[in-house]
Amino acid sequence: MTVNEIWKALEQNKKVYWNNKLYKVHSVKVESINKYNSLSLKNGYALRITCISNYFGGWIAESELKDVFIDNN
Repeated sequence: MTVNEIWKALEQNKKVYWNNKLYKVHSVKVESINKYNSLSLKNGYALRITCISNYFGGWIAESELKDVFIDNN
């Protein structure tokens, strides 16, 4: 998926995951000076991947976009 497709899905309240359903993609408020979130920065928010079992996660990287998917169930 592209960054824009991910944002659109999140804005439509769709469930978005990375790699499998253990890793949720969501937006979090960030400071615009944070260079690590520049790929997905939009209106003060950035895309983050978080493990739903232990809450470990990080900013989405360009190489990870190919593994993002929408759960249509």
